[in-house]
Amino acid sequence: KNKKIDDVNILTEVWDAQRIHDYKHNKETRGASIEFDEYDGAIDCVKYTTSDITYTTYLAFVPGAVLADMYERHKTKLLERNVRVFLSQRVKVNKGIRDTIRDEPNRFCAYNNGITVVAESVEISKDKDGFQINSVDDFQIVNGGQTTASLYHTRKKFKSDLSKIFVQMKLMVIHDDGIESGRERLADILVPKIGQFSNTQNTVKMSDLSANDKPHPELARISTSMPARDPSGGTMNTYWFYENSRGKWDELRRHENTQAKRRVYDSRYPKRQRFDKGMLAKVWYAYHGKPDVVSKGPQKCFAFFQRDFISKLGEDEDMVAFFKKTIALLMMWKS
Repeated sequence: KNKKIDDVNILTEVWDAQRIHDYKHNKETRGASIEFDEYDGAIDCVKYTTSDITYTTYLAFVPGAVLADMYERHKTKLLERNVRVFLSQRVKVNKGIRDTIRDEPNRFCAYNNGITVVAESVEISKDKDGFQINSVDDFQIVNGGQTTASLYHTRKKFKSDLSKIFVQMKLMVIHDDGIESGRERLADILVPKIGQFSNTQNTVKMSDLSANDKPHPELARISTSMPARDPSGGTMNTYWFYENSRGKWDELRRHENTQAKRRVYDSRYPKRQRFDKGMLAKVWYAYHGKPDVVSKGPQKCFAFFQRDFISKLGEDEDMVAFFKKTIALLMMWKS
C-alpha cells in the first residue's frame, strides 16, 4: 500500500529475480503491474474473446481518481507503447479535457473517447453480477495518454475533485501462443496498428507512429545513459536527449516538482541537446549529401529515413557507435 509522510508519497516496489535480470540485460521497458486492490478495488467489466482466440477484450469504466493515482505512481511507464507522452495543457485538445474536468465532470464520460490499453495478462474473478478485473500485468496505454495525464495534472494544479469522473477503458490481452509472422510476434504487429487507428484526439504525426519501432527505443535508452562532456568546459556530465516519443523531455521535466530539481534536470539534459526523430533524419541526409530530401521538412524527411536508412540497419548493428555518430553530426549541424 502507498503511504504518505507529511507531503511525501512513499511508494514500495518489489524487485524479483526476473526484474533484476531484465534490468541488467537492458531489456525493453515493460509497462506497469497494476493491482486494483491497491486503489479502489476490482473493476467491473464485460469480456469478449475473438472467435480465433487471438485476443480478449475487456470493457470497463475506471474512476478518474484511480487513473490519476496510477499515473502519479507509475508516470510515463504507463505510456511505454503510446506514440506520445503528455503534450501539456497548452495544446488545444488538452485545454478542453482540463476544462471538462474542472467545469463539467459529470459529462466527462460523454465527451471523452476514453483509453485503450494493451496488456500481457489480466487476473479476473466472477460473481453473480459478472466479471471483475483484479490485476493487470504490463499495463500500457496506447491511446488516452493525454486523458490520463490531464486527470493527474489538473487534480494536482487545481485541486480538482475527480470523484464524479469515470473513464471508459478498452483493455486488450493479445494471445501470441507461438503465432508469428516471419520473426514478429503477433503483439508486435497488432499493438502499433491499435495505436495508429485509435489515436484521433490530437493530430498524430507520421513520425509519432514510429516512436516504438526499432531502433528508436534503444537509441532513447542510450541517450540517457551515455554522458557527454560539459559544453561549457566544466566537469558536469550532460546528455544528448533523444525524444523518440513527442513531448517526453517536457513531461519528465514537469515531474521534477521543485525549481531546484528542474535546474538540475536542465543542466543534465540541456534543451539545446534535445533532438527528435525529424532532426535525426535531417542530419543523416545532410551528411549523405541529400539537400533535396532535407528540405522536404522533418516529417517527410523522417519517412524517407525510415524507409531507406533505418530499415537497412542490421540486428548486429552497433547502436552505441551509431548514436555517437549521430551526435557528431548534430554538433556539426548546430555549428
